[in-house]
Amino acid sequence: MRYKKNNYVFIRKENDEEYLLYNSKKNETLLMNDIGYIIFEFAIKYENLDDIIYNVCKFTGDDIDSAKDTIKNFIDELIDKEIIIKVEKYE
Repeated sequence: MRYKKNNYVFIRKENDEEYLLYNSKKNETLLMNDIGYIIFEFAIKYENLDDIIYNVCKFTGDDIDSAKDTIKNFIDELIDKEIIIKVEKYE
């Protein structure tokens, strides 16, 4: 499974540590910190959940086993809020 950014989502960098994501279709905003934004970026960059988790932890220096559930839950939240959507690998 792969993820991509919803076309209705617009991103604005508020400062060095915060990003504002706006879903124009749902008229909802989400403010995330820099680590949340890294997870978002890696979710749309890498092919599968294991690669996303590995690369986020490599970037942040976090332990994979400790961070795995947190990263997965955050990705699930991004899907629920329609910030990212699931797509077929070769779409």
